[in-house]
Amino acid sequence: MLGWIRAEEMDDVILVHCSHAKEASGVNVRSVPYMKNVFACPVGYSADDRDQVADLAAVSLGANLIEKRMTLDRTHEGHHHIKALEPDEFADWVKTIRRCEAMLGDNAIKPSAEDLRQKEMYFVSVVANTDIAAGTTINEKMLACKRPGTGIAPELLPQIVGRQAKRDIAENELLTWSDV
Repeated sequence: MLGWIRAEEMDDVILVHCSHAKEASGVNVRSVPYMKNVFACPVGYSADDRDQVADLAAVSLGANLIEKRMTLDRTHEGHHHIKALEPDEFADWVKTIRRCEAMLGDNAIKPSAEDLRQKEMYFVSVVANTDIAAGTTINEKMLACKRPGTGIAPELLPQIVGRQAKRDIAENELLTWSDV
């Protein structure tokens, strides 16, 4: 079928894995990356229930589209209404999906802006524990670790010990690599 779709130059096609499984083990959300890999096209996920877990898993695994049923009133006649989200629930569901997408980030390990802000507030850096005169060989007793976490990280303290101070460093001053 995908060959026919491509032959007809239909570029805006999304293949959707639709699950009607009642048990979690039958949902098979891993079909999302499998289909993306095999068919090299956008892939979606659809389930006929109100649960969000599989939807979030599908988003995390790369789904480009999530189909969810919505009804104005779940008490209406017909089998689809009982399984659908009502408008307020649907709005919350969309917000949850968007939060999940935002949490995915990118394929790099790097601190977020919040991580960097918290580093400054909660982490510590190497500081002078006493006044250190220029030319002095630095020993461990001359150093301490205090906030903010914007200077040399504590785990690098051993690399500072034994070096000479290149300038006068005041007590409680953050050390920089240019100081030693």
